[in-house]
Amino acid sequence: MLHHHGLSRQSSKKPTIAGSFSRCGLQTLAAVAGLVVVAVGSPRVANATPLLVTNPSFEDPATSTFFSGVPTGWLPFPAPGGPNAYFVVHESGRYPTGADDGDQAAQITLLTTDPGVSGVLYQPLAETLMPNTLYTLSVAVAMSTTDAANGFGNGGALIELYADSGSTLLAGVTTPIISGDGVWTTFTVNYMSPASSPAIGSPLLIRLQANGNGINFTSLAFDNVQLNATAVPEPGTALMASLAVASLALFRPRRKRSTAAKTASLRRGLNQRIPT
Repeated sequence: MLHHHGLSRQSSKKPTIAGSFSRCGLQTLAAVAGLVVVAVGSPRVANATPLLVTNPSFEDPATSTFFSGVPTGWLPFPAPGGPNAYFVVHESGRYPTGADDGDQAAQITLLTTDPGVSGVLYQPLAETLMPNTLYTLSVAVAMSTTDAANGFGNGGALIELYADSGSTLLAGVTTPIISGDGVWTTFTVNYMSPASSPAIGSPLLIRLQANGNGINFTSLAFDNVQLNATAVPEPGTALMASLAVASLALFRPRRKRSTAAKTASLRRGLNQRIPT
């Protein structure tokens, strides 16, 4: 906090730089200091930019019931076969409120009670990891009422965001067990990239995994996959911009006061010259 003590005292000596500040000037300087604190603690954040995810709501291939196979634009791991099965399912009769987005969803089915078995859908993206960027990945997850009625269960889902085409895990979230009521729940993964990292510039990858519970066969559905990126400038950049604006605010009032002072002095001189 800046104090006014001693700065407004009149003196016959030539005023110093400190002594030339008026109360208004000090208030302006305090405002400048406030701008500096804001710039360092809360850098400006740009609007979020949606990144391209192919077939994010699994509307391709189109089906009126279900399609046994991998959704367009996505890749399975392991490949279909054995206990792992991948479907594109239509929402009718499976989810009370329909699909979370569009009419269809992707479903991973594990025909085993082995808890060590999981099924994965993943997608390499054309987008690359950028520095000083907040990434937000959101995915809706549900279990259909049809599969719940047939005795299926699940051990929850794993949603992850990778760089280096899948070799560097950036962030992920493990969901709780998903209820068989067919209601969609959206889970979000956030990752703030640093200014520098070996992974900067490498392709991003989205990974969706269905986990078994070791008791029942597994069924989980995914829908409405969205990835947004928000550029966050470094504190130093925001600080310089704030200081530039604050400097204008500091010196502009002083020019106004200087002009007013000169005008008053001129009037006093004229009054002294006019005889009474």
